[in-house]
Amino acid sequence: MTNLASIERLVLGTAQFGLPYGITNNLGQISLQEASGILCYSKGIGIKNIDTAISYGNSEQILGSIGVSDWNITTKLPRIPKNCVDIIDWINSSINDALKRLGIDQFDSILLHRPNDLLENNGENIYRQLQEAKRLKLVRKIGISVYDLSELNIFKKGFIFDSVQLPLNIFDRRLLSSNVVTQLKNTGVEVQARSIFLQGLLLLKPEEIPIQFKKWNSLWKEWHQWLNDNSLSALRACLGFVFSQPVVDKVIIGVSSIRELKEIVPLIDASIPDIPLSIQSTDINLIDPRSW
Repeated sequence: MTNLASIERLVLGTAQFGLPYGITNNLGQISLQEASGILCYSKGIGIKNIDTAISYGNSEQILGSIGVSDWNITTKLPRIPKNCVDIIDWINSSINDALKRLGIDQFDSILLHRPNDLLENNGENIYRQLQEAKRLKLVRKIGISVYDLSELNIFKKGFIFDSVQLPLNIFDRRLLSSNVVTQLKNTGVEVQARSIFLQGLLLLKPEEIPIQFKKWNSLWKEWHQWLNDNSLSALRACLGFVFSQPVVDKVIIGVSSIRELKEIVPLIDASIPDIPLSIQSTDINLIDPRSW
């Protein structure tokens, strides 16, 4: 039986609820009925956390129509519009409109989707307004969502945050190789891991890998050979790797069906052999979906 503590680390990613999200997604945006079923099943097994974003199409409206008032919800503020005249009003409206769409009174976390906005002219105003939302109990925790180590320099600029969300998977171990994340964790910052399947690429069979990723053929070959040698499924390996990281507090997993979730849950406590350090990459063109 899966450990309840592990279940409580799991966060239901909902980009697929509002968008045809993911490079390996052939089904498109999931139906309202399927989304409702996923939430119902998740609640029944003890999952308490949802991750969404204002930029995830109509994900928030879908969640609100299903009813999520008893969930812990994280959302993300998009990049500040270039033509934004009143940054404080924009942040207030963004937060309050999102609360209304979701039918809730408070977020568990609000993250900045583009933390480098803090380093621009309105950075101090953005930060103060997030702190104000926390003071008003519109949110319990504030934080940032990052893609690479350089964005963690935000913490060195005097900004204090409660949470950081970052990419982590077997191919992309950049943030594990640095002690910055460990230092943040040691100061009480909650660490959330996302992209643990690299948008599903790590779960594909060799013949299913899109042609644009064939240039890393030697890496794919070593990955699949290691799986075969250890009689492991890619799903088990990906889950075992991330859930075994002590620095990670929460793990975000997006699914397109109840069936996928039922395959995932029994494996989150799975132990796996050490993965060779050679099965990873620092090539942004492979590990950063923004470059695809």
